[in-house]
Amino acid sequence: MTAPSTTSNILLRVFAAVLIASPVAVLFGMSSIIGNRNEVPPAQQAQWMSDHFSATLRLWSWGILLYAAGFWFAFFLLRRRVLRPRAVVLWWWALVCGLLAASFVPLGTLLALPCLVTLFWKRSLYFSRDETHAA
Repeated sequence: MTAPSTTSNILLRVFAAVLIASPVAVLFGMSSIIGNRNEVPPAQQAQWMSDHFSATLRLWSWGILLYAAGFWFAFFLLRRRVLRPRAVVLWWWALVCGLLAASFVPLGTLLALPCLVTLFWKRSLYFSRDETHAA
């Protein structure tokens, strides 16, 4: 299989990294998406929390689903050799974001743990170097 151009390889890696980063985006963007509870008077904070609980669950669910989609997207591209091997940074990024996603029980654990197990089980896929054989 011919290797894709460097530009498309970089774009595919960046796209996979952005999808994998979804839990981090949800973590740091939660207050700007849902709002800051410090702006709510103390008497209304319980009502605010109950109103925004479902939105918080929905955001985390989407973040975890996008993480899983990004992980399997990158894994499939590496396995099919569409992406150039030696994706160490992508491996570490998937590990950090996967641990964050797995901390959100139960959906995060169900979706992120298989990704993390596969990450360690098939880590040679991410750490291998290009090997060209003369025919």
